[in-house]
Amino acid sequence: MIPRNLMLIGMLLGALCGVLAAETLVEIYDGSSSLPAKVVMGDWGFMPRPPTPDPAANPHQPLKLGRNWYALKITTLGRYQGARFDFQAPVETAIFTAEKNTYLQLRLRALDEKKTGGEGAGSESYSSAAITNPVAPGGDVPPPPTIGPDGAPVEPVGPVGDLPEVHQEPKVKPNLIPMPVFKNLRFTFITEKGPAILDVKPEQLKPVDDGKWERVEIPLSLINSALPLGTKLSRLLITADEPMEMYIGRIAVVKDVTPITVNTFIYPNFLEAGQRIYFAARVEAGLSQYEVQWDFDVKAGASVDAMSERVTHVYDAEGTYLVTCTVRDKNGGKDPAVVTLEFKVSRARAL
Repeated sequence: MIPRNLMLIGMLLGALCGVLAAETLVEIYDGSSSLPAKVVMGDWGFMPRPPTPDPAANPHQPLKLGRNWYALKITTLGRYQGARFDFQAPVETAIFTAEKNTYLQLRLRALDEKKTGGEGAGSESYSSAAITNPVAPGGDVPPPPTIGPDGAPVEPVGPVGDLPEVHQEPKVKPNLIPMPVFKNLRFTFITEKGPAILDVKPEQLKPVDDGKWERVEIPLSLINSALPLGTKLSRLLITADEPMEMYIGRIAVVKDVTPITVNTFIYPNFLEAGQRIYFAARVEAGLSQYEVQWDFDVKAGASVDAMSERVTHVYDAEGTYLVTCTVRDKNGGKDPAVVTLEFKVSRARAL
């Protein structure tokens, strides 16, 4: 078993990783009661909504979920149906493409429709069946017509996403479920060069729970290099491979200004051949997704003998050993941090 003091180190590590230094470059939504004046939110694709007694209600204004707790509700029905954010004044992409360590930062919560009962009594849940939009994200061609609630064909009006909309407030408290529900999110940046796509798989999401939201930082270096960003960002689309509903408490592009640093620890104090030795790394890396590599005997040749923040090793013979701990940014945006340890392992004691 791992000693108690190493467990405490791990807990401290988790706390330290939550202290982040990031500079906001583009604020799309900050979790307040209204969107910025420069940002207009709407649906992307043909998104029929259930009827409501209040046709004037705006589904794209933040919902109040608590005393000082607001969020945007987003519904996706598939790869080409979701939400859009239009910038009235296009954003210069150079402010975040010129930097290596820039991230799309979000605070997310998913809604479990099965447990909340949908959108209220008598409402019909959304379904991706028979609702398709063959137009790739970024185009302004209306999708094919579909059938409205009264059985008559409904024709789109204006560009995709600019349909008349109605809204029905939830009548039950939403059931918030953890991050694994998010499956293959897609963020599409629309510029004068067309769409630049950021596909995010579940294993790329590294949530940090702050008590209300799951905070996620996605490196912009993962944007499909075959579809480069232009100089002017006019629209951001959010879609997913599977139908889902989510609350978003923040959307922003941020720059990470925290270098990678690492401190290492060895336990026990008396190191003996044939006995298990514990190594631990306390890492601070800001928003970076990182990996920790250990080489337990540098003199024997460079190698990666273990990968984790807490590892163990047994030395078969006494002697002086040189160990390195290397922390690398998985996306290559920062210089690695390397710590070298030199220590003596004593001869095994006779039983």
